[in-house]
Amino acid sequence: MKVTIYTDSTIKGPAETDGWCAAVVEYEGGRSRTAFSQIRGTTQKANLMCLKGALRLINVEADELLIYTTSTYVAKGLTSLDEWNANDWKKTDGKELKYAPHWSAIFEHIRTKEITVSTESHSYSKWMKSEMERRAADG
Repeated sequence: MKVTIYTDSTIKGPAETDGWCAAVVEYEGGRSRTAFSQIRGTTQKANLMCLKGALRLINVEADELLIYTTSTYVAKGLTSLDEWNANDWKKTDGKELKYAPHWSAIFEHIRTKEITVSTESHSYSKWMKSEMERRAADG
């Protein structure tokens, strides 16, 4: 079964800040699950946590994942997971990969699946942003 994942976060930049994460998981046939979470982190960490949370929402046996992310960091990282796993979550220079535990958890969820990644806008983009802004304004 093909599952499409959409993620976004309000956290932008390298500083640890508080913000919101949005995830929508859409199954073939139109069923979907949605989650919003308050999180703390850098933009990279926040987007990894959003994807990790979205993967936990999947409650069917998926063999194909289409992942929409606003993060080029996440999109690029997803193409390196096999290599990082083989190198014990270290970069080519031997240094430990930043956020290695998050990348490892994501890898465990997707390692047997066909993955396609996009950073393009999608049908949920505006709604996710407005919903996160509304939740942030509500405190």
